[in-house]
Parts: sequence; C-alpha cells; structure tokens
Amino acid sequence: MEFVGMLIGIALLLFAGLTMLVIGLGWVVPTGMGINRLRRGEGGSGLIVAGVLWGAIAVFVGVTVFRAGGAYFARFMPTPFDPAAYEGETGEVHLTWDGPCELTVFCTTDDRRWLLSGEEGRVVGPVGDYRISSWTLNATDDNGRTWSARGHSWGQQGPSRVRITADDPVRLEVGPPFTAHLHIDTRGTDRVEISLSIVGSEGASYAIAPQGRPRAPSFEVLDASGRVIWSDDFEFG
Repeated sequence: MEFVGMLIGIALLLFAGLTMLVIGLGWVVPTGMGINRLRRGEGGSGLIVAGVLWGAIAVFVGVTVFRAGGAYFARFMPTPFDPAAYEGETGEVHLTWDGPCELTVFCTTDDRRWLLSGEEGRVVGPVGDYRISSWTLNATDDNGRTWSARGHSWGQQGPSRVRITADDPVRLEVGPPFTAHLHIDTRGTDRVEISLSIVGSEGASYAIAPQGRPRAPSFEVLDASGRVIWSDDFEFG
C-alpha cells in the first residue's frame, strides 16, 4: 500500500505541476499586451499590473502546492531510529547476515516508519507489529569498495511482517546464499535479450551493486568448441 500511495502522490504532484505551469505562464499574455499598448501610446499599464499580480499569485500557489507535495512524500520516508534517544521499549531483530544491515519497517498500529540500522546482522527497533518494506545488506570487498544487496517485500516472496518484542530477538531469514537466474529471449533471427535476476535464500529478488555508478558488466559469446567469437559490454537500461 505504501508503494501505491507513493505512485498516487507522484501522479498528483505531476498533474499539479503541469497545471501550475500553464497557469503560471498566463501572466505573459496580459503583460505582453500591456507593454505593446504602452509602446503605441494606448495605455496598457492596467494590463501590466494585472500580469504582475497574476504572476505573483501563480508563484505563491505553485510554492504552496510543491510544499504540500513534499509534506505528502515525507509521510513515506522512514525516520532513522536511535535506540539511545528512544524512551519506550525496544527489541532486537536478527537477520541471517553477519555484516552491516538496514531494515525499513512500517508500524501497523500507527503512522510510524522506521529505518533500523545495525552491525553483524542485528538491528534494534521499537516494540510493535510492523510491515517490512525493504532490507539492505552491506559488505566490503578486498579493494575496499562497499557492495549493497537490497531486497523488498512488494509483491514477491520473502518476509513481509515482523513483530518486535522486548523479550526474545526475532529471527529474519534474508540474504545469501544467492542464486543467479539468467533469462534469455530471442527476438527474430538477429536479436537476443539477456536479463539477470538474483534471488536470496528466502525467495526475494535482489538488486546488488557497489556504491557509485558501477562499470557495465561484460560478456563473451562462445561457439560449440569453447572459442570466444564475440565479447562486448552490456549497456545500462
């Protein structure tokens, strides 16, 4: 539901933006007519004033609309949870991962949205029942680059709910071992489409990438004898 709400918000914000753009540009017409009449000595100062007022009102309404849109999207942004500053009861969630991790959850009884962060696969959060939005597992390779594996619960397998209690830690099975699935489709006689999906042990799909823009992966095409007959790089998108 959070994902649907965000899509609705984006659509409304785009519609409002286009509407305000049309209304906002309307000041050009009376202002231009007023300037033209003023040059011909036919008055026109009233039209110029009307155009300026129109523009000022359009700017005010536009700023108000976009500020309201920003407040709407803020409802879907999780708040980083600080256990030291929280005065209520807390509990632990143990992910099946031994490195840095993040867990985004939405409380089912109120409007709280939390980003829980931790080390060694352990995060702390307020006691309550939550819907799970996404989780991120981080690791550093031998070259010092940090990689992130991000999974989510929208319309797929994997954990979707969690109950955090003050008693025993709750275990959440996510992450490796990962399984790569290669999907190959042929289009006509001279086109091949190749896509890669990565699935975790819990069945959820993952996006795995290093920080920053990674180099495009390369590929090789072999003939029946194993000889490389073509090599190139994939293109993003």
